[in-house]
Amino acid sequence: MKVEYFFSPISAFAYIGHKKIINLKKKFNFNLILKPIDLSYILENSGGVPLNLRHSIRKKYRIIELKRFSKLNKVKINTSPRHFPPKNVNLVSRIILSCIFLKIKKDILFFFLENLWKNNKDICDLKLFKNYCKINNLDFDKIIRISNKKFIEDTLRKNNFDALKKGVFGSPTYFFKGKIYWGQDRIFLLKKNFK
Repeated sequence: MKVEYFFSPISAFAYIGHKKIINLKKKFNFNLILKPIDLSYILENSGGVPLNLRHSIRKKYRIIELKRFSKLNKVKINTSPRHFPPKNVNLVSRIILSCIFLKIKKDILFFFLENLWKNNKDICDLKLFKNYCKINNLDFDKIIRISNKKFIEDTLRKNNFDALKKGVFGSPTYFFKGKIYWGQDRIFLLKKNFK
């Protein structure tokens, strides 16, 4: 059994739902396949509008939803982080793909999500990740070296194509047995497959 988890590492809703999908994986022992995507590319090719171009009404409601769902899921969130959007989101996605390639078991995605949405950090500042690697005995230089390889860039591009082909238009999106579940608030529907 596998669930594909399409996400942007800058998605506030991915942050809110991340622990929930991880706990679901632990409980039902399915293969959770992490697939970082370039959200700007997905939006551009699926009729979406980037956050900075949305009407103020939609922006205000987004904040309401962030507060609602962070409270519901008991996740602390800064709804207006200082370093949002980060300067180079694809750098973070490539680092995550590098860690997947190296079979690193640490939850690297949550490290980036939490630092952006809770700790108010610049997740594109490599000193932040380098310090994390030092604390967790990870080979920072190797991870970064691999993150700059062409096959990693190709994998990110393939994730984008796969996402659009499957009907993904936002982050997070979960895909299981041909069915799509968009948004962390749909995890309860995904869970029904495993009962």
